[in-house]
Amino acid sequence: MQLSAKIFAKVGSERITQYSLVNDHQMTLRFLTFGARVQQVRLPNAAGDDPNLLLGFVTLEDYLHQPGYLGAFTGPLQAADAELAPGSWQNWNWAVKTSQETDLAITFTLTLPENADGQPGQRELSITHRLTNDNLWQIDMQVATTADLKIIPGSICLGCSLP
Repeated sequence: MQLSAKIFAKVGSERITQYSLVNDHQMTLRFLTFGARVQQVRLPNAAGDDPNLLLGFVTLEDYLHQPGYLGAFTGPLQAADAELAPGSWQNWNWAVKTSQETDLAITFTLTLPENADGQPGQRELSITHRLTNDNLWQIDMQVATTADLKIIPGSICLGCSLP
């Protein structure tokens, strides 16, 4: 099993990194720190091909100008109109920790100060993706807040377009 990282893009002095998790069966998950995005899911088939099973882009510029939020962990939605708040999570460059103990794992974390995304209170967001050698992809999402605020960690947009 293999875990690797490379620079995907630079914005000023900030680096957007692409992480790849590859198990012994060549199932591959690729992520970007920008928006904690899932960029690619590759699963070899019987013919030996390994197509990307997700919609995604090749450059950061494409992600910045896309009509949807492909692969991103999105939120929060503003209740009144169900639109994403200014400073939404998919526009942040998330911190990363990786692990290769038994399975391959990558954990994205984002710490937001009060009102950084239009919401009261500080928030700690965490998303862990785990790839096993049995081709199992597990996702664990957690959110903690200092405010009396309901936050439901929702979906990663794997080909969606929000209003």
